[in-house]
Amino acid sequence: MVNYQGSLLDGTEFDASYDFTTFEAVEGRTPFDFQLGAGQVIQGWDKGLVGRRLGEVVELTIPADLAYGAAGAGDSIPPNSPLKFKIEVLAAAAPEDQQWTPGTFKDIGVNTKKLGLTVSMLELIEQTKIGLNGNDALIGGDQADLLIGLKGKDRLVGNRGGDVLIGGKGKNRFVYTAINDSPNRNGEQDQILGFSKKDKLDLSGFDQKLRFIDGDAFKGTAGDVRFKKETLEMDHDGDGSADFAVLMSGVKSLKGSNLIL
Repeated sequence: MVNYQGSLLDGTEFDASYDFTTFEAVEGRTPFDFQLGAGQVIQGWDKGLVGRRLGEVVELTIPADLAYGAAGAGDSIPPNSPLKFKIEVLAAAAPEDQQWTPGTFKDIGVNTKKLGLTVSMLELIEQTKIGLNGNDALIGGDQADLLIGLKGKDRLVGNRGGDVLIGGKGKNRFVYTAINDSPNRNGEQDQILGFSKKDKLDLSGFDQKLRFIDGDAFKGTAGDVRFKKETLEMDHDGDGSADFAVLMSGVKSLKGSNLIL
């Protein structure tokens, strides 16, 4: 079972079940299931997908003779067209099996125990987006999102909802622009897992001047930002208490260089 996106060599998309730019399913489409070697897909898929692991994202460039050849396919694939595909392997099963074996976090290199990603956290997630091993932009919605960046310099924007954000390897940026992106209310704060010294929290989109005060107490100055007890907090309105909070489990200290204000 796979997600896929297919295009001509000039980049013209002709078919897709999934958008690997927004990391969202194409409206009205579902993952595609088929049997390798049974004549259900083009030869380029039969040859190119053998031995691929669960969770892998494969990029194939298929010559015309292993695609649709001189006949082409409808109006979207001209005769003698080489094709490019991006394919994510979601699940697999032996021909005699009746049930798919889905991919796991381990298959994509995510160590849930090390990160602290628990079953109870996953139960609250309404939407999951998993990036590729490149420089991805993962944008959440108004619900509780799980955004996973994997490798590369990723940009993660949870927006509203109590999101769980994992940048993965690379220099990642976690972007916040409003209090309601992660308000200081139980169950509504974002959680960033696996934050490293190479990562940055980007708060530059807030509509006021911000100041990092390390772990000091709030003193009633609007825009003060502090890090204390594994939590990034902001006093937005100057009342001496945190209006905005991001939970950062396992992070003992935060430097000003980790912040973009």
